[in-house]
Amino acid sequence: MIRFILVRFLQTVLALLGVITLVFLLVRLSGDPALMMMTSGSMEEDLVRIRQQLGLDKPQIVQYGIYLKGLVTGNLGESFRNNRPVAELISEALPNSLRLAVSSFIASMIIALLLGVLAATKRDTIFDNGVKMLAVLGQAMPDFWVGIMVILIFSVHWQIFPASGTDSPKHYVLPVAVLTFYILPGIMRIIRSSMLDVLDSEYIKLARIKGVPEKLVIWKHALRNALIAPLTTAGLILAGLIAGVVVIEYVFTMPGLGSLSLEGMALRDFPVVQGVVLVLSSAVLVINFLVEVLYAVIDPQIRYQYT
Repeated sequence: MIRFILVRFLQTVLALLGVITLVFLLVRLSGDPALMMMTSGSMEEDLVRIRQQLGLDKPQIVQYGIYLKGLVTGNLGESFRNNRPVAELISEALPNSLRLAVSSFIASMIIALLLGVLAATKRDTIFDNGVKMLAVLGQAMPDFWVGIMVILIFSVHWQIFPASGTDSPKHYVLPVAVLTFYILPGIMRIIRSSMLDVLDSEYIKLARIKGVPEKLVIWKHALRNALIAPLTTAGLILAGLIAGVVVIEYVFTMPGLGSLSLEGMALRDFPVVQGVVLVLSSAVLVINFLVEVLYAVIDPQIRYQYT
């Protein structure tokens, strides 16, 4: 088990280093931010001066070394546009994105677990067909369109919930509901499919023959073995939520990492883009690492391959 964790941890570190390097190179291929700071009356000397101030006059290998040295000391750099530390900008935006993403993830997992298990145990009934219809609707309707519709209904027409802002829990109700509706179908269908496979297995039939209570068979024996496939999807969805709430943040005018990254890309603010991608990539890799460790806990056969 220890060797399994060490191998996965090393792979995570190497993957993060690869992401850091790739993003550093790609943002510099996007264009010269100094050009966007020029005015109609600027001269060539002004362009040279701006590049020197931003540290872009040095060779890229030198810039990369400076960037890595800053990361080791916890320095993500300073924004080109507002001359504020990137870590400070991220610390202001991250809590909003986390509240939105984590709340949506928890809500969708609870609902998907209940509906997926019940749909599997009531296969081909009206309830099961209703769950499958809900999954189809959730995957067919774009999240931005659903967001606009709920704003029109619950904010403009009925005026129950606010349409924008992050001042109170009430401001998160609509965006969390939209994100939950968007990610619910995928998890729900996988849980249902996994449960159906497990319920048809021999050891479940044997447990029923022995007289084990049906609730214990479903919620303990079957569900535990059916969770491996949903765990993969759940981990990826949580990681994707952290990086993909940009649309919902835009629709509901919420200041989060999505808005910060869009602004950074539009203005070619390299330190901001690199800092946001570093945070998001770290979150994705850490979640994947934890999911794989959880695999080994649930299914001993996985960790035995690395012992």
